[in-house]
Amino acid sequence: MSATFTPPALFTLPTPDYAAIKARQQSTWASGDYAMIATTINLVSELLCETANISGGERVLDVACGTGDLTRAFADAGPARVVGLDFTREMLDVAEMKQKRDPTSHGDRITYIEGDAQQLPFADAAFDIVSIAFGIRNVADPAKAIAEFFRVLRPGGRLVILEFDKIRIPVVGWVSDFYTRRIMPHTATLISGDRSGAYKYLPASVETFLDREQLGGVLRQTGFSEVSAKPLTMGVCICHRGVKPVV
Repeated sequence: MSATFTPPALFTLPTPDYAAIKARQQSTWASGDYAMIATTINLVSELLCETANISGGERVLDVACGTGDLTRAFADAGPARVVGLDFTREMLDVAEMKQKRDPTSHGDRITYIEGDAQQLPFADAAFDIVSIAFGIRNVADPAKAIAEFFRVLRPGGRLVILEFDKIRIPVVGWVSDFYTRRIMPHTATLISGDRSGAYKYLPASVETFLDREQLGGVLRQTGFSEVSAKPLTMGVCICHRGVKPVV
């Protein structure tokens, strides 16, 4: 149905420069999708912690941590240390402000660092768990970032990736396409006054990114074992998991 039905345009938006948007990390402030992403993370954070199988004494790296919602959820699960890393300083400023304002957020376990997923500033085997939620899609070279995740994990360490996927349930896919392509870009543009086209980034980036099988293939090629992909929220997003083998 979604392949044949074309809703009428509400008004004309300029064609966005997706390459430029991606380079500015539009998963954060400049795109319109961060509110949706933050809401989804809050809904599935408990499941992500269970998938990561966090135990006391472990070290967790939360890549593309944004304003720290998942980082704090990881800290609540009881590890020894959680590092939140993000490419955008403004996001980290908000994360640190939230940490200071919330006395129950286990702030003593959390450290925020500005950095690049493709060049992690950590030693080999520094972490027991690496997570990236809705961030791998915005990395210029996802395979390079995944290789870095593999490097900084100890043998037996777990990688958890949460990312949007092309929906395979027809009715759900049509509703999602209609919202993300026709409603959200226009309403967000009206509210924000930003006519750059940034609010079209989310659906375009999902459409062009690796699907669940392709991303799983990258994990296996990198060296991860026990690779799995679990659909969440009716297939809107996928929770990928891989384990660094014990040699």
